[in-house]
Amino acid sequence: MMMLPTRLRLACCYFSRAGFFSGKTHTATLWIAYWKDASDHATDYQPFVLVNDIVRYWRILLLNYVAKNAEKERELAPPNHKAERSLRSYKLRFSRCITCFSALARLLSITARGAVEKNDVAAIVSERPIQRLVAVKECVPQAGVHVDQMLQLYQAFLENTSNAKSTLIEAFGQDEFAHARVQEGRDFADAMFALLQELGRVGRAKELFRHMVV
Repeated sequence: MMMLPTRLRLACCYFSRAGFFSGKTHTATLWIAYWKDASDHATDYQPFVLVNDIVRYWRILLLNYVAKNAEKERELAPPNHKAERSLRSYKLRFSRCITCFSALARLLSITARGAVEKNDVAAIVSERPIQRLVAVKECVPQAGVHVDQMLQLYQAFLENTSNAKSTLIEAFGQDEFAHARVQEGRDFADAMFALLQELGRVGRAKELFRHMVV
Protein backbone atom coordinates (compact mmCIF):
# COMPACT_ATOMS: atom_id res chain seq x y z
CA MET A 1 0.00 0.00 0.00
CA MET A 2 1.08 3.57 -0.63
CA MET A 3 2.95 5.45 2.08
CA LEU A 4 2.25 9.08 2.88
CA PRO A 5 4.84 11.87 3.02
CA THR A 6 5.41 13.23 6.54
CA ARG A 7 3.55 16.50 5.94
CA LEU A 8 0.60 14.66 4.44
CA ARG A 9 0.47 12.08 7.24
CA LEU A 10 0.42 14.88 9.79
CA ALA A 11 -2.40 16.75 8.10
CA CYS A 12 -4.47 13.59 7.65
CA CYS A 13 -4.11 12.61 11.29
CA TYR A 14 -5.30 16.07 12.22
CA PHE A 15 -8.35 15.99 10.02
CA SER A 16 -9.35 12.34 10.47
CA ARG A 17 -9.20 12.18 14.26
CA ALA A 18 -9.84 15.38 16.19
CA GLY A 19 -7.21 15.99 18.81
CA PHE A 20 -4.99 13.10 17.63
CA PHE A 21 -2.00 15.37 18.01
CA SER A 22 -2.20 17.97 20.75
CA GLY A 23 1.46 18.84 21.26
CA LYS A 24 2.75 22.26 20.33
CA THR A 25 5.55 20.74 18.25
CA HIS A 26 3.10 19.01 15.93
CA THR A 27 0.98 22.14 15.65
CA ALA A 28 4.00 24.26 14.78
CA THR A 29 5.05 21.72 12.15
CA LEU A 30 1.66 21.91 10.49
CA TRP A 31 1.62 25.70 10.43
CA ILE A 32 5.13 25.91 9.00
CA ALA A 33 4.26 23.44 6.25
CA TYR A 34 1.06 25.13 5.12
CA TRP A 35 1.53 28.80 5.93
CA LYS A 36 4.93 29.52 4.37
CA ASP A 37 3.55 32.13 1.96
CA ALA A 38 0.78 33.53 4.15
CA SER A 39 2.65 36.75 4.88
CA ASP A 40 2.45 37.67 1.20
CA HIS A 41 -1.36 37.28 1.24
CA ALA A 42 -2.40 38.78 4.53
CA THR A 43 -5.94 39.59 3.39
CA ASP A 44 -6.62 36.85 0.85
CA TYR A 45 -4.63 33.74 1.81
CA GLN A 46 -6.06 30.45 0.60
CA PRO A 47 -4.57 27.10 1.73
CA PHE A 48 -4.03 25.58 -1.71
CA VAL A 49 -1.28 23.22 -0.52
CA LEU A 50 -3.40 21.93 2.36
CA VAL A 51 -6.34 21.38 0.01
CA ASN A 52 -4.03 19.52 -2.37
CA ASP A 53 -2.84 17.21 0.40
CA ILE A 54 -6.35 16.40 1.59
CA VAL A 55 -7.35 15.52 -1.98
CA ARG A 56 -4.17 13.44 -2.34
CA TYR A 57 -5.04 11.58 0.85
CA TRP A 58 -8.47 10.73 -0.56
CA ARG A 59 -6.88 9.42 -3.77
CA ILE A 60 -4.49 7.28 -1.73
CA LEU A 61 -7.41 5.82 0.22
CA LEU A 62 -9.00 4.82 -3.09
CA LEU A 63 -5.77 3.19 -4.30
CA ASN A 64 -5.34 1.34 -1.02
CA TYR A 65 -8.93 0.10 -1.27
CA VAL A 66 -8.15 -1.44 -4.67
CA ALA A 67 -4.92 -2.99 -3.33
CA LYS A 68 -6.76 -4.43 -0.32
CA ASN A 69 -9.37 -5.97 -2.62
CA ALA A 70 -6.65 -7.74 -4.60
CA GLU A 71 -5.04 -8.99 -1.39
CA LYS A 72 -8.30 -10.31 0.04
CA GLU A 73 -9.24 -11.93 -3.26
CA ARG A 74 -6.21 -14.19 -2.89
CA GLU A 75 -7.01 -14.98 0.76
CA LEU A 76 -10.78 -15.50 0.86
CA ALA A 77 -13.26 -17.74 -0.88
CA PRO A 78 -15.39 -15.92 -3.53
CA PRO A 79 -18.61 -15.48 -1.44
CA ASN A 80 -16.76 -14.08 1.58
CA HIS A 81 -14.48 -11.94 -0.58
CA LYS A 82 -17.42 -10.33 -2.35
CA ALA A 83 -19.21 -9.57 0.93
CA GLU A 84 -16.12 -8.13 2.59
CA ARG A 85 -15.35 -6.02 -0.49
CA SER A 86 -18.89 -4.61 -0.41
CA LEU A 87 -18.52 -3.77 3.27
CA ARG A 88 -15.18 -2.00 2.72
CA SER A 89 -16.68 -0.09 -0.20
CA TYR A 90 -19.60 0.99 1.97
CA LYS A 91 -17.28 2.30 4.69
CA LEU A 92 -15.10 4.06 2.12
CA ARG A 93 -18.12 5.83 0.63
CA PHE A 94 -19.19 7.13 4.03
CA SER A 95 -16.61 7.36 6.83
CA ARG A 96 -13.55 8.02 4.65
CA CYS A 97 -15.44 10.35 2.33
CA ILE A 98 -16.87 12.47 5.13
CA THR A 99 -13.47 12.71 6.83
CA CYS A 100 -11.82 14.28 3.79
CA PHE A 101 -14.59 16.27 2.20
CA SER A 102 -16.14 17.75 5.35
CA ALA A 103 -12.79 19.49 5.87
CA LEU A 104 -12.79 20.74 2.27
CA ALA A 105 -16.36 21.96 2.62
CA ARG A 106 -15.45 23.91 5.75
CA LEU A 107 -12.48 25.51 4.00
CA LEU A 108 -14.74 26.58 1.13
CA SER A 109 -17.29 28.09 3.50
CA ILE A 110 -14.57 30.03 5.33
CA THR A 111 -12.65 31.30 2.30
CA ALA A 112 -15.77 32.97 0.90
CA ARG A 113 -15.48 35.67 3.56
CA GLY A 114 -11.73 36.42 3.24
CA ALA A 115 -8.33 34.98 4.15
CA VAL A 116 -8.18 31.54 5.74
CA GLU A 117 -6.21 31.92 8.95
CA LYS A 118 -4.42 29.45 11.20
CA ASN A 119 -7.11 29.64 13.86
CA ASP A 120 -9.73 28.75 11.23
CA VAL A 121 -7.95 25.49 10.47
CA ALA A 122 -7.37 24.89 14.19
CA ALA A 123 -11.15 25.14 14.64
CA ILE A 124 -11.75 22.66 11.81
CA VAL A 125 -9.24 20.26 13.37
CA SER A 126 -11.09 20.38 16.68
CA GLU A 127 -14.39 19.46 15.00
CA ARG A 128 -15.59 16.01 14.06
CA PRO A 129 -16.81 15.54 10.48
CA ILE A 130 -20.50 15.85 11.41
CA GLN A 131 -19.76 19.07 13.30
CA ARG A 132 -18.00 20.45 10.24
CA LEU A 133 -21.06 19.83 8.08
CA VAL A 134 -23.36 21.44 10.63
CA ALA A 135 -21.01 24.46 10.75
CA VAL A 136 -21.14 24.70 6.95
CA LYS A 137 -24.94 24.75 7.06
CA GLU A 138 -24.87 27.54 9.66
CA CYS A 139 -22.37 29.54 7.61
CA VAL A 140 -24.06 28.97 4.22
CA PRO A 141 -27.79 28.32 4.82
CA GLN A 142 -28.54 27.68 1.12
CA ALA A 143 -26.32 24.61 1.34
CA GLY A 144 -28.49 23.18 4.09
CA VAL A 145 -30.49 20.88 1.84
CA HIS A 146 -27.35 18.94 0.90
CA VAL A 147 -26.11 18.80 4.48
CA ASP A 148 -29.47 17.54 5.73
CA GLN A 149 -29.48 14.76 3.15
CA MET A 150 -25.97 13.69 4.13
CA LEU A 151 -26.76 13.70 7.84
CA GLN A 152 -29.77 11.48 7.24
CA LEU A 153 -27.76 9.05 5.12
CA TYR A 154 -24.86 9.04 7.58
CA GLN A 155 -27.19 8.18 10.45
CA ALA A 156 -28.40 5.18 8.46
CA PHE A 157 -24.77 4.24 7.80
CA LEU A 158 -23.99 4.26 11.53
CA GLU A 159 -27.01 2.08 12.21
CA ASN A 160 -26.11 -0.33 9.40
CA THR A 161 -22.53 -0.77 10.63
CA SER A 162 -23.23 -1.04 14.37
CA ASN A 163 -23.11 -4.86 14.45
CA ALA A 164 -20.10 -7.15 14.74
CA LYS A 165 -18.01 -7.65 11.60
CA SER A 166 -19.12 -11.27 11.21
CA THR A 167 -22.77 -10.17 11.22
CA LEU A 168 -22.02 -7.42 8.70
CA ILE A 169 -20.20 -9.84 6.38
CA GLU A 170 -23.24 -12.11 6.45
CA ALA A 171 -25.59 -9.20 5.69
CA PHE A 172 -23.42 -7.87 2.84
CA GLY A 173 -23.35 -11.35 1.39
CA GLN A 174 -27.01 -10.86 0.50
CA ASP A 175 -27.24 -9.14 -2.88
CA GLU A 176 -30.37 -7.11 -2.15
CA PHE A 177 -28.94 -5.71 1.09
CA ALA A 178 -25.53 -4.97 -0.45
CA HIS A 179 -27.00 -3.24 -3.51
CA ALA A 180 -29.18 -1.03 -1.31
CA ARG A 181 -26.16 0.03 0.76
CA VAL A 182 -24.12 0.74 -2.37
CA GLN A 183 -26.89 3.02 -3.63
CA GLU A 184 -26.92 4.86 -0.31
CA GLY A 185 -23.19 5.38 -0.68
CA ARG A 186 -23.67 6.81 -4.15
CA ASP A 187 -26.40 9.11 -2.87
CA PHE A 188 -24.08 10.30 -0.10
CA ALA A 189 -21.28 11.02 -2.58
CA ASP A 190 -23.70 12.84 -4.88
CA ALA A 191 -24.90 15.01 -2.00
CA MET A 192 -21.31 15.79 -0.99
CA PHE A 193 -20.44 16.75 -4.56
CA ALA A 194 -23.53 18.96 -4.78
CA LEU A 195 -22.52 20.64 -1.51
CA LEU A 196 -19.01 21.38 -2.75
CA GLN A 197 -20.39 22.73 -6.02
CA GLU A 198 -22.79 25.01 -4.15
CA LEU A 199 -20.03 26.28 -1.86
CA GLY A 200 -17.55 26.80 -4.70
CA ARG A 201 -19.95 28.33 -7.19
CA VAL A 202 -18.90 32.00 -6.99
CA GLY A 203 -16.39 34.46 -5.54
CA ARG A 204 -13.20 33.51 -3.72
CA ALA A 205 -14.48 30.02 -2.98
CA LYS A 206 -14.68 29.31 -6.71
CA GLU A 207 -10.90 29.57 -7.02
CA LEU A 208 -10.33 27.24 -4.07
CA PHE A 209 -12.88 24.78 -5.48
CA ARG A 210 -11.03 24.79 -8.79
CA HIS A 211 -7.85 23.71 -6.99
CA MET A 212 -9.72 20.71 -5.64
CA VAL A 213 -10.42 19.57 -9.18
CA VAL A 214 -7.62 20.90 -11.42
